Amino acid sequence: MAVIAMEDRPPTNDDATLSAADLACRQGPEPERAGKHQEAIEAYRRAVESAPENYLHRYILGRELMERGRQEEALVELAKAADLDATQFYPHYRRGEILEELGRLDESAVAYREALSRNPDWALGHSLLGGVLDDLERYDESVVQFQEAVRLEPNFVGAMNGLAIALKYAGRLDEAEACYRKAIEIDPEWECPYYNLARLFRQNGRLEEALEYYDRYLALKPDDPGGLVERAYTLDEMDRYAEGEEAYRAASRLKPEDGELYMEMGNMLDRAGRLDDALSAYSEAIRLEPENSTIHFNVGVALSNADRYSEAAESYRRAVELNPEYATAFAGLGKSLRHQGVYDAAESALLSAISLDPENGDAHYELGCVYEEIGRIDKARGELELAVASDDEDVVALAREALLGLT
Repeated sequence: MAVIAMEDRPPTNDDATLSAADLACRQGPEPERAGKHQEAIEAYRRAVESAPENYLHRYILGRELMERGRQEEALVELAKAADLDATQFYPHYRRGEILEELGRLDESAVAYREALSRNPDWALGHSLLGGVLDDLERYDESVVQFQEAVRLEPNFVGAMNGLAIALKYAGRLDEAEACYRKAIEIDPEWECPYYNLARLFRQNGRLEEALEYYDRYLALKPDDPGGLVERAYTLDEMDRYAEGEEAYRAASRLKPEDGELYMEMGNMLDRAGRLDDALSAYSEAIRLEPENSTIHFNVGVALSNADRYSEAAESYRRAVELNPEYATAFAGLGKSLRHQGVYDAAESALLSAISLDPENGDAHYELGCVYEEIGRIDKARGELELAVASDDEDVVALAREALLGLT
């Protein structure tokens, strides 16, 4: 199929026979190179106005509008260019990029397919389409596109990595692992497959291997706080809390204003039994992000776990003040109030949790306990039965035990 070899080159002619449109189009590159982009766009518009049926002029205008962030205008011009020459794949390719950037993924997939129908051996196009289909959670289709990309270009490392991601989400984990390893073999200096393979291992409980590949990733990209946090998560799951704390602190030096990073460190320190250190980390998190309801919620959890219910209630209250739709925080508040014997307020908080999340088994269990403790046995039984029907195995066990104890 016919395609232009230089998709972004305006027409040239040395024999003094240029049309008015060609002359206008030739006036675009110089201001474009000088950063005078509006002047370039005006030159390309004059070319289009002089020759509205000229594919190349229309395409160059669309491309320039795209590069200047004027995406809706670019989409119009590129669509017109595509109509002018049905053999060209570039307008569809550029439209696909714009639509993907705008989050219009279904339309982007259609545009990439249009481009590929005109240039089926275009490996990059198959990879781009595979990425969009992956974002649309159409994983089997995504796999097919990435497979075609690496069939056409076996050493296309980005497509190999993309294929591994699609295979992972399609549940084909052994194949995903093999593709990540192949991507590393193709380009051992590219960090992304190491990170992705580490995550695959961690998600499947292969923690030693996950740690190995996070270390290999960080050897290539040592200043990535996200990689350090993932390494900390892995160490936390391995109960290697001191090393996990080191990883969190290294990440915090790179992102000193990230309150949630300190919150995650606090959660780990709490699991390690170091409540005072956890509260210190939470304090720093709140200093950095005082309006973050999740941080206040996690403080409440840590204090509640330590039977410090009065303090926990204050943290939960702050969480629901900041986020009145926070069902889990209302449930925590209700639990803390129940343990203080403040039953009316506990009931109110737990009913709020259930109204926001009717399937919240913990809230039903705590409300059942409230009713049992104030002697409303029938209502207690009803709430505990709802807790038994929940998906939380720990809550189910507690609720069954409580039902057996009802008189």
